[in-house]
Amino acid sequence: LDMYLQYLITVLDDDGTGTTDLRHALNDLTRYKKTIMNNYRIYLDEKYIELLMKKIALIEHELQMKLLVREYNKQMYYEEENTNRRTR
Repeated sequence: LDMYLQYLITVLDDDGTGTTDLRHALNDLTRYKKTIMNNYRIYLDEKYIELLMKKIALIEHELQMKLLVREYNKQMYYEEENTNRRTR
């Protein structure tokens, strides 16, 4: 379980990761969280699950923030391009 979280952190830290990859990682994380809660809850200690859910929430928040920043930058780029075309 921790190895998967490490993989997501790697995806999060990689500046070359595209918006689509970030969305896939966020969707995978949501599916991962549901799997833990539905399938592994009976096998894991409650404190470990709590810690895992906190880590997941943190990574999920960071992925969402990175997506928002990328979308904002993309929108600003297109608006700037449209403004430059009109002034020509």
